[in-house]
Amino acid sequence: MTSFLETDRRLVAPDAPPPRPWSSRTRWVVGLLALTVFLTAVGFLVADIVHERRQLDRAKTELGVTRDRTTVVAAQLTELRHDVDLLTTQIGNDTTAFDQDSSQLKGVQAALALTQADVSQQSVLIADLHTCLSGVEEALNSLSVGNQAGAIADLNAVSSSCTAASSSG
Repeated sequence: MTSFLETDRRLVAPDAPPPRPWSSRTRWVVGLLALTVFLTAVGFLVADIVHERRQLDRAKTELGVTRDRTTVVAAQLTELRHDVDLLTTQIGNDTTAFDQDSSQLKGVQAALALTQADVSQQSVLIADLHTCLSGVEEALNSLSVGNQAGAIADLNAVSSSCTAASSSG
């Protein structure tokens, strides 16, 4: 056991002066420095927390604005969808009406073509009747003056028109 104690004594330098306690002035300077470092760190932390809180408040405000805009846009989108549905229905109805009108128009066009052909035939018949009637009138005038040969010539001149008119009617 003695050797352990002797070894322990050899580690401590016999010439070293004992540590001197700090003076009160040094303790105050070190304390003030420590307090300054501590308060500076706290100041930075508080400033950082205030900055983060402001950013959080701005983000919350922007989120609220975005939510409001989203609500408005969603309402507008719903209204537009409704309008599109109405337009789609109206287009369907208009397409059906257009198809019906087109069909009716084709029918009317066909009837008009038939009527035009009939009017054309009627015009030819009227022209034939008019020619025939004029020839008969001239023949009657010729007979009234005693010109039987002229009357026969007048009737022969219009006989084809009279035949066409009588076969059409």
